[in-house]
Amino acid sequence: MINSSCWLVAVLLMLCLVSTATCAIALAGNKRAAPSTAMCTRYTSASLVGDVDLSKVTPKPVNCPLGCNLYTVSGSALGYNGPLGALGPLGPLGPVSTGTPYNVPDNFVWYGNNFNTYLKEMNACDKLLSHPQNPLSSAGPMGDAFFDVMPKINDFTKHMMGMGVWTVLGPLGPLGPLGALGPLGPVGCHMLDVDKDGQFVSKKGEVLRTTSVVYNSSLTVNWPLFERYKSREFVDKLSKKGLLDTSFMVSASVDITGHAYDMVVTEPQYVTVTVIPTLWAKNFFLEAFINGKSVMKSEKLLFTPWFQVHISGADLQNAGPGGAKLKVVIKTDPLDCGMMSVFGCTMDYTMHVVGSTSFMMRKPHLSYTGPHIKQCE
Repeated sequence: MINSSCWLVAVLLMLCLVSTATCAIALAGNKRAAPSTAMCTRYTSASLVGDVDLSKVTPKPVNCPLGCNLYTVSGSALGYNGPLGALGPLGPLGPVSTGTPYNVPDNFVWYGNNFNTYLKEMNACDKLLSHPQNPLSSAGPMGDAFFDVMPKINDFTKHMMGMGVWTVLGPLGPLGPLGALGPLGPVGCHMLDVDKDGQFVSKKGEVLRTTSVVYNSSLTVNWPLFERYKSREFVDKLSKKGLLDTSFMVSASVDITGHAYDMVVTEPQYVTVTVIPTLWAKNFFLEAFINGKSVMKSEKLLFTPWFQVHISGADLQNAGPGGAKLKVVIKTDPLDCGMMSVFGCTMDYTMHVVGSTSFMMRKPHLSYTGPHIKQCE
């Protein structure tokens, strides 16, 4: 009887162990089957491009005026003295400058929305965006020449597509036609009025975020407008409502605690974020998060801070309804503050965010490899 009882206990124990193991395996299987967190596909940045070893890059840049290596050092167009710096067209003396006390362009262009008034009086922009050869048409830099002609000029322009060594200087960057200086930016020939917050509005007062532009005789393309928002506080309001896209600029003052901007990406694209210092040679630290996870940091000295992320269709599918969430955090470099960093010193900057849109993904970009590109993990 005792032996029978022991046998019964042993059988029950064995069944419990088997059941436990089966549950553990099932749980492990469920863990493996869980959908992965949506991320970006790849990224590049000022930290990766600055002083990069071009011998490890493919296609290898060889044919550049004066030598390709000169185009990646701090004294090149990527550095503080280049077009991305405080002395360039996006800086405080440029046409889209911010409201600092000494800003002559800002006083002339923005007070009373005079710039658009002058354009209307001169009839300078009548039906420009419906012209068959407008700046965003098939005849312009967003046409097939981007894919077929630009890469063949030389190795410098060959690397101006998404993830190229000099992509930030090309058509997809802040200096390109989709940025602040383009036809849909704050000084563009779209003839739209601007409200007190920097949003474009129709004649009826409706807020507009996109506009249709003739591409060729049979196609019109809906492009995002590039807003110059008047304050970071208003941008924060848009973020909370899920209305902050990847086509705008904003100026603010930040300290070592940092500012955060939350954007929504709803279509496959390359997103380029550039921070222009108001004062020459000042540095900022950048960090990007996608769906709450940090994917990259850019902390390179002597170079204007920027990064570019590639968000693919697969990334957006993983993100689910509502798109991928891109957060950008900007902080001052404590080295720029010196002893003042103890007191939380602030620095002025202007952030430019340019999304390539899915239309510029209609053909494959060149396949770049090298130490200037990292995979999102």
